[in-house]
Amino acid sequence: VLGLDLLSDGHHPYPVIATDVADERAVRESIAAAAEKLGGIDILVNCAGIEIASRLDALQVSDLDRMLAVNLRGPILVMQAALPHLAPQARIVNIASELAYLGRAGSSVYAATKGAILSLTRSWAR
Repeated sequence: VLGLDLLSDGHHPYPVIATDVADERAVRESIAAAAEKLGGIDILVNCAGIEIASRLDALQVSDLDRMLAVNLRGPILVMQAALPHLAPQARIVNIASELAYLGRAGSSVYAATKGAILSLTRSWAR
C-alpha cells in the first residue's frame, strides 16, 4: 500500500515497482529493474499478504491457492530473484503476522502461511 501511495503522489526517493508476487516472471523482472536502478540491493523487505477469511470447511480451493501463492510462494520467489543482486552485507526482512503465533477463527490458512514465513526466515537465517 505504501508503495502504491508513493507512486500516486510522485514523491519517492527509491524506485517503487508494483508487482504481483505470485507471478514468477513479474517478480524476476521487477527485482532486476530495482537492482539496476539502485546498483544492487542492500535490504529486501518482503511484506506481501492477503487474507481470505473462511472457515476451513467452507474454504474454496481457489482461495487456498491464492493465499499460498501470495503469502508463501511470493516471498520465496522474491528472495530467490533478489539473491544474485544482494550486497555482501545485505539483509532480508520477512514480515509475517501475530496470527502465526495466536491464530484466529476463520483465519487458519492465513495463519498457517504466516507461520510458514517464520519457519522460512528462521531456516534461511541459519
